[in-house]
Amino acid sequence: MRILILVLNLLPGHHQVINGGWSVASITHRAYDLEGKINGTVGAGCIGRLLLQRLNLFNYNFYLLCHDRLKMDLELKSQIGANFEEDLDNMLSKYNIVVINIPLIEKTKGMFDKEKISKLNTGVLIVNNARGAIMNTQAVVDACNSGHIINITKV
Repeated sequence: MRILILVLNLLPGHHQVINGGWSVASITHRAYDLEGKINGTVGAGCIGRLLLQRLNLFNYNFYLLCHDRLKMDLELKSQIGANFEEDLDNMLSKYNIVVINIPLIEKTKGMFDKEKISKLNTGVLIVNNARGAIMNTQAVVDACNSGHIINITKV
């Protein structure tokens, strides 16, 4: 899962080993545990629900949030163990890790612009399973350079 790659900072470690190095300290200083973190998905359709179900299997003390254009029924909510948030802007400020699983349509194109990204917690990790055009590239670059986003991965 891409979340674990980001949280455990595995990619820099992989590159270090390939290049003959091994410095645990340089890798682990940016790694952290899922314990106590707020993880969630924007888009709780088929992919988003599967993600939430898999995260729930970790049995960590963390919180799962989801946002979707359709309200989640109570039975599904109890199966997944996630809290549904209707207000996306309110939810964005709660995330430590956000996974984007929404379709690219006219309404979602450029949805994560400078304004939306500024509502995310500083130090957020983002996994974009959706189309790249959902993110405003310059806003993402600026947020990464400032440290607002500490890591992002795209499918």
